[in-house]
Amino acid sequence: MSSLCVLSACGGENKPADAPSAASALPPADPPPAPSKEEKIEKANENTPPPNAEKPVTADEKAEKPPAASDGAEESTARNVKYVVNPEGMRVEIEGVSFAPKAEIVKLGASYGVKLKVEVRAKDGKSHSILAPANAEVAFAGSVKRKDAETEKFGDKREGDREVVLKGEKSQRLSRSWPPAGGLKPLALGDELELMVGIWGLGEDATSRRPLKKFCKVTVKFEKDKPKLSVTPPDGVSK
Repeated sequence: MSSLCVLSACGGENKPADAPSAASALPPADPPPAPSKEEKIEKANENTPPPNAEKPVTADEKAEKPPAASDGAEESTARNVKYVVNPEGMRVEIEGVSFAPKAEIVKLGASYGVKLKVEVRAKDGKSHSILAPANAEVAFAGSVKRKDAETEKFGDKREGDREVVLKGEKSQRLSRSWPPAGGLKPLALGDELELMVGIWGLGEDATSRRPLKKFCKVTVKFEKDKPKLSVTPPDGVSK
């Protein structure tokens, strides 16, 4: 349009001929050259995703995609625990380690308590790590059925990270007394104790330790005013 305005402004007395249109005033543009074979291939490669490119995921697909499974071992993973019961007592064998729990009645004035000792050794000759806090080397939970009162239940809370290491055939001893200081009252005549014992943690090293909640059961009942004690596998565990 600017070219047309200039032409009309420069005219003299003679009437100028009709100005050509802008389209006819400009020479036709040359058509673009056809792309070469190499350019076609290069253009195709630009639009083609690399072979390892991740496929786009829509919002719906993200919501439906399940989370990745954990690589770490869970505490609930099944463990091969073997209980051996004979006249000499009971042994618990697990992951190359042998436990021999023994319990005895302890007189506490006019009342009674329980002393538990557990001999531990590695049967496979390898090194093993046991979590055994100084004041509670094994875990306690259970209940006391009082003769003239309601049943009292109790649990445990670990304090400390003391480690006991098994090496070769050398054995170690874990021990603990019930009732703990500041806990429930000791047993009186007619009371019944059910004490569930657990291992705080067992593994090849500190990073692989897992608890064994059902280790053994200690029961105390009175017969003819005398306490009778037994150490057995936990309920529901086959020998």
